[in-house]
Amino acid sequence: MLVNGNCVCPAGQVLSSGSCIQCPVSQCSLCSTTTTCDQCLPSYTLSVDQTSCTCGQTRTESGNSCICAPNYIEYNNVCYLCTTAYCLSCSQDNVCNQCMNSFTLTSSSTCTCPDPSYQVINQVCACPQGKNLFNNTCITCSVTYCQLCQTTNICTTCQSPFVPQSNG
Repeated sequence: MLVNGNCVCPAGQVLSSGSCIQCPVSQCSLCSTTTTCDQCLPSYTLSVDQTSCTCGQTRTESGNSCICAPNYIEYNNVCYLCTTAYCLSCSQDNVCNQCMNSFTLTSSSTCTCPDPSYQVINQVCACPQGKNLFNNTCITCSVTYCQLCQTTNICTTCQSPFVPQSNG
């Protein structure tokens, strides 16, 4: 390749013994010598001595890229430690800013069920056995064969094959 009247190797290659060869530094996109990297592939970090490209402490290699390590979540291209239970995203180490579906983010950056009567079942806030959810509250239904109650004694959905009784 000709640059300013000089012949140079194309991007990703380096001159070695009169020939252009692929940069020998793993995960390097721009080499200045066969042992020195000037720029790593995206998501990789260049070592201080410029001899290697690594994922860094908070990332792990997956294929040809670096992803956040276990218990880390990416936010604005930074991997943050995020061990807060039921958290989807952290904006700083262990500072949750988004909870999983059905959970509520508290002022102390934790994720809880919106009602104390809820139980966590398969990572979802749900009413305990024998109670129904209505208006974000778990209520006990006293109607026999009822699947979903509006109040303790008004059934809106019956268990099959039953149907709600009409008042007419």
